[in-house]
Amino acid sequence: MLEHYERANNVYDDAIRINSKNADIYNLKGKLLEKLELYDDAKIAYTKAIKIDSRYFDAYANKINLLLQSMNYAEALDVCDEAISLGSNNLNVYINKCHALVLMGRIKEAKETYNTAYERFPEFAEADDNIIYIYKQVENGSESVIRGYAFYSIGHYEAAKEAYDEAIRTNSEYVDAYNLKGKSLEKLDLYEDALNA
Repeated sequence: MLEHYERANNVYDDAIRINSKNADIYNLKGKLLEKLELYDDAKIAYTKAIKIDSRYFDAYANKINLLLQSMNYAEALDVCDEAISLGSNNLNVYINKCHALVLMGRIKEAKETYNTAYERFPEFAEADDNIIYIYKQVENGSESVIRGYAFYSIGHYEAAKEAYDEAIRTNSEYVDAYNLKGKSLEKLDLYEDALNA
C-alpha cells in the first residue's frame, strides 16, 4: 500500500511541475502526505493550496484538522479565524474552531462559535445531533465532557478517556460520561474495559 501512495505522490509532483498554480493538486497532495505520515510536508502543501486560492476552504479545513491532530490548537484557531474572516462556508471550519477553543480551555468562546455555526448552517441541527448534544453540555457545567468530545473528534482517544474520567470523578452519576468513555475505550481496542464502562 505504501508503494501506491509513494507512486501517487510522484504523480502529484509531476502535475505540480506541469501546473504549479493548481490549488487542488496541493490540497490532494497534502491529504496523501498525511497518509504517508509526512505531516510537516502536508501542512506545507495545504498552505500552498491556500496561497494559490485564498478562498479554498476545503484546504483550510484539511490544514485545521492536521493542526488539531498535531495538538497545535492555537495555530489551528488562527487558521480557523482566517478562513472565517474570508467568508468560509465550510461547517467543519466552525466545528474545528469549537474544538480548538475547547482544547485551549476557552469553553465560553466555543459555545459562542457553536451558536454562530448553528445560526449560519440551519442544516447543522440535523447534520450532527452528537455535536449539538455535547455542546449543550456546556450549559450543564460539564466542561470535561465537552473536552473529551473534542479530543475524541480529532482522534485523541486516550485524552478523551481521561477527560471522561475527570467528568465521572466530578459526578459519578453522570451516565453520559460513562457511555462516551466506553466509546473512547473501543477506539483504543480495550473492548472489555469499554463494556465495563
